Amino acid sequence: MVKTVKGNTLPQLNAIAVITLLYYMGLKKEFVQLQQQIVNQVINRYQSMSPERIKISAEQVILALDLAACPFIQRSKQVKILQKIGLSRPEGEKVVAYLQKHKYIYTKWTGINVTKELNAKISQEVYS
Repeated sequence: MVKTVKGNTLPQLNAIAVITLLYYMGLKKEFVQLQQQIVNQVINRYQSMSPERIKISAEQVILALDLAACPFIQRSKQVKILQKIGLSRPEGEKVVAYLQKHKYIYTKWTGINVTKELNAKISQEVYS
C-alpha cells in the first residue's frame, strides 16, 4: 500500500518537519510516493524564493545540505536541490559525492535509535 496525502497536496512543511518525515519514512516502500511529494515541495519552495533570499536563509541552506546527504533521496534530486541554492551542476555533483563518503552534515540519517536518544534527552535535568 502506497501512502499519499489526500488530494496530492501537502501542508507547507518547515525544515524540521521535512527532515523528521524523511527520516521516519526511510526506505520503506509504502512511503516512496509521499517522499517524492515532500522533496518536490522543497524544490518548488526554492523555485518560488529569490536566489538572494535563499542564500541568506540558514534554514534553506541547512535543509539543502541535509537533503543532499539524505540516503533516501535520488542523487539527481539531491543535485537539483543544491542547484536551487546556487551551486552549478558540477559543484552539486561534487558535494553529493563528498556527502556520500562522509554520510551526514547535520542529520545522522542511519544507525541511530531515536527512542533511546529521546529518552536520554528527557532524563537530563537542564535547569538543576
